[in-house]
Amino acid sequence: MRSLAARFLGTTLVMTFLFLIGVLPAGAATISSGLSGTGGLLSLGSSGTSGTGPVSDGSDGIFQPLQSVNLDLPPQDVFNFTTITIDPSVSVGFIRNGSNATIDFLATGDILIDGTLDGGSGPLYLSTPGSITLNGSLIGQDLTLSASQIILNSGSTIDANGSSINLVAGSSVQNNGGLLAGGVITTSPGLIHVAPVPLPASGGLLGWALGLMALLMVRRCPVAGPEGQRGISC
Repeated sequence: MRSLAARFLGTTLVMTFLFLIGVLPAGAATISSGLSGTGGLLSLGSSGTSGTGPVSDGSDGIFQPLQSVNLDLPPQDVFNFTTITIDPSVSVGFIRNGSNATIDFLATGDILIDGTLDGGSGPLYLSTPGSITLNGSLIGQDLTLSASQIILNSGSTIDANGSSINLVAGSSVQNNGGLLAGGVITTSPGLIHVAPVPLPASGGLLGWALGLMALLMVRRCPVAGPEGQRGISC
């Protein structure tokens, strides 16, 4: 019995020490601390790189509308920007005229969405070799984001109206409190950085371990027996 208690105590102290020195992650594997998948399945891919789809040639220049706008679709439904910036309170949509073809909304540089980008009733492919940062809202059907890094900040929303959301990042998908609502949510690679789950302070962990030690180290008392015989727990 005492041997089992000693092994348990030893394991507890080792785990506490690892937490104190930072070897074990402080809740880093808890997806629910930052990432929400509403009404769907969150599937983590094992590999993936950005840039596997259409690539912008930059021929449409900088995209940064000063007010909300609905864009006519260009030939082949492809936009070729250098950078894309949608400011707060600005909403960007598309005039599909009944078409449900995939819209390629491409940039050679970074994409920043502080306002709203609404892909409408058809698929939307948002791609850049740079980064995609979302502080506002992205709405549509079958949404794909492809970039070297995808950053979803607090208050941001990706809503695929029950269809799919595909996040493809060359390095990582970093979610800082954004909401993803879709039918099937996939990411490549399978690394998602989320806010760590709060844990007790180091001192609290140490106090917990010492308290457990006090409970397990019961008092020893002597018993009758040959001279030199050790006591037993009582």
